Amino acid sequence: MYQDLLAQTGLTPNQATIYELLLQEGPSKASKISQKSPLKRGLVYKILDELVLLKLAKIETKPGAVALFTAEHPNGLRELVKTKEAEVERAKTGIEQLLPQLTSEFNLAVGKPGIKFYEGLEGAKEVIFDSLKATGTIYTYMDAEAIDKHLKKVNESYIKQRAEKEIPKKIIALDTPFARAHYQKLTSPLTEVRLIPLELNPFKTGMQIYNNTISYSTLTDKKMIGVIIEDANITQMHRSLFEYLWSVLPKFSASAEQTS
Repeated sequence: MYQDLLAQTGLTPNQATIYELLLQEGPSKASKISQKSPLKRGLVYKILDELVLLKLAKIETKPGAVALFTAEHPNGLRELVKTKEAEVERAKTGIEQLLPQLTSEFNLAVGKPGIKFYEGLEGAKEVIFDSLKATGTIYTYMDAEAIDKHLKKVNESYIKQRAEKEIPKKIIALDTPFARAHYQKLTSPLTEVRLIPLELNPFKTGMQIYNNTISYSTLTDKKMIGVIIEDANITQMHRSLFEYLWSVLPKFSASAEQTS
């Protein structure tokens, strides 16, 4: 009756079957549970031992008597779920650490870059926060006004987390009155800014360069899309172009008035 729901807690289908039988039958011999279940006798004994280890069943033994198995209180399922959630979180952390290396090996073997496409607010957030995996300086092209208009709260959270991780960033931003006023307030030693003349109309889509990854974000009233590309050669090309452009742009001082 409850097997499907029990299986969602992390129990195997067979464990769910035997646990439900224990709940229904009360203290029972293994042989009785075996007779009531569709499973083979040897498998039932094995599962009963597993449920004991999971603290969902207990075994009672008395001298000269056959052991009895009893279901433990269903509250134990909460602990099982918590354990599974902790395992999932460890797995997520492990895979995030391993993905860059696996991606590099995949790209070398297959010769294809890893490309992921995102849409909407959550997609844009995913693209922006992906750069928090950076192991060095993040290079960024951005329209500060577009970020403030469409992703202000997301960006505030991102800035806070980047500061906590102490990840440095270099930003090339469009030289607009908004950007000048915005970056005049800049105090973080982790962030450097240089402005590119607006009349060059250099970009409408933001880009971040980090590790072996580049990401693009387009933020307008009509659409919000993002793309992440993982490829060492493509990333190195854009990193070199950024470094050259950075070298020829004047420094932006938060304490001094700049001219275009």
